[in-house]
Amino acid sequence: MSVIPNQRHLFDIPDDVAYFNTATMGPMTKASVEAGKIGLARKLQPWFIQDTDFFADTARLRPLLAQLIHGDTEGIAFVPSVSYALATAAANIRLTKGQEILVLGDQFPSNVYVWRALAESIGAELKTITSTGNSTLSECLLNAIGPNTGLVACAHIRWTDGALIDVAGR
Repeated sequence: MSVIPNQRHLFDIPDDVAYFNTATMGPMTKASVEAGKIGLARKLQPWFIQDTDFFADTARLRPLLAQLIHGDTEGIAFVPSVSYALATAAANIRLTKGQEILVLGDQFPSNVYVWRALAESIGAELKTITSTGNSTLSECLLNAIGPNTGLVACAHIRWTDGALIDVAGR
C-alpha cells in the first residue's frame, strides 16, 4: 500500500490545527468550496437550469471516480449522505431469519443503527466484533465470518482511532 503525500495545502486548515473528527464533519477542500459556490450561484437564476443539467455533473464524474478507484462506472452512485446510502442498501439486501450481520465495535453509529433495525425486522442476529487477545480487529472480523454470515458491514478505517481494517490482506 502506498502512502498518500501530504494534502494539507488543499484545505483551509491552519498549521497549528490538527482536526480528526472527519466522520462527523470533515473539512471540505478549497476546490470543493469553489465548486459549491458556482453551483449555488446557478440557483440565483434557476430558470436557466435545464432538465439535462440535473444529471450532467454526476454523469461526468462517475467515470472519473471509477477510474480513480479502479472500479466500473455502473458501480458508482452519488447519494446525499452515508446514512441514506446504508438505508437504501438495507432496503435492497435480502437476508433470512437466523443469518448474522457483522459490525465492528466502536463503529460509526449510522453503520450500526440501520443493520440493527434490519436484523430486528427479519430475525437476523447482529454480532459486534471486537479485537481479543493478541488478534487484530481485522483478524477477529475475518475469523467471525462463517456459514451463517449474511452481511459484513464495516468501514475500511475505524473512525474512533483511524485503525485500518485490512480484510484484503488475507
